[in-house]
Amino acid sequence: AEVIPAIIGKGGAKINSFRSEGAGAEVEADSTTGKVKIYSHDAATRETIKSAVEQIVAENHIGHVSIEKTTIGLVLGEPGKEVREKVAQIGCNFNVSDDDSKLVLKGTDEQIAQASELLKAFIAVNHIAEVDIEPEDEPILFSGGSNSILSKVESDHGVKANFRKGKNVVQVRGELEKINAATAEIERFLKGGDGMEVCKFNVPDGAIGSVIGKGGSNISKLEEDFEGVRVNVGRDSNVISIRGPEDLVKQCRSRLVITIATARVSDTIELTPTQKGNISSSDIIKRVAGITSTSIALNEDSIVIRGISNDV
Repeated sequence: AEVIPAIIGKGGAKINSFRSEGAGAEVEADSTTGKVKIYSHDAATRETIKSAVEQIVAENHIGHVSIEKTTIGLVLGEPGKEVREKVAQIGCNFNVSDDDSKLVLKGTDEQIAQASELLKAFIAVNHIAEVDIEPEDEPILFSGGSNSILSKVESDHGVKANFRKGKNVVQVRGELEKINAATAEIERFLKGGDGMEVCKFNVPDGAIGSVIGKGGSNISKLEEDFEGVRVNVGRDSNVISIRGPEDLVKQCRSRLVITIATARVSDTIELTPTQKGNISSSDIIKRVAGITSTSIALNEDSIVIRGISNDV
């Protein structure tokens, strides 16, 4: 039945040409049953049309190659250009099944066999897997330039790894076994496990500058001192993440905690008129400043506290 459209031809051109063959004939092609019926009083005409129909059938055998939905775009897009050209040179045509589960090939048995091998070989090295990425983790994917986690998995596992910003995923492409190993390494890098540790915590607004340093110098120093550790501060948040071997992450975190605790910061507390009156008539500011070694200034509608982060 799948060959019937080829027998009918575009706009019925092919089947009409059969009808005018030789002494003339009536030709019926049933797309439901897949049967073709030829009526003619001339035996030679019937035989000629039958041979032509059999030739079309021979050239339009159907074959199938299973494919994952995520790989279809690669076959039909730029990565699949070369394999598509090779299939065309063989004389085979293919399209995607309605349920996106297989490639449907048309041609002779020999053409289908050759094209199937080419397509299977392409698909085998173009499996795709995706790893979900938290927005705050996006920058760490590229941290380190040529030594970034994406570059590392490409080099170590022989895959292609790209961040898809619109979907917030890392897409890994390659042989199935290799992409499984690569995605496992990315997951371990992002979430920890197997000796890798991931630590995240919030840094107070006033201390973020001390953590980062001028031009990121303090972050670079941490990564230099604790080789194998990656430190990242979120683009739109004060969440800092530390990744690397468990013992080094703990040491790095301890140093950061000290940096944050000893950073000079300021904080402002908004006051109502009543609250300001109550504070003005007491010695609470003097007592708190003495206990905490902070500088406290009472303004018209607020209190500004300055000093070491822990004291503030």
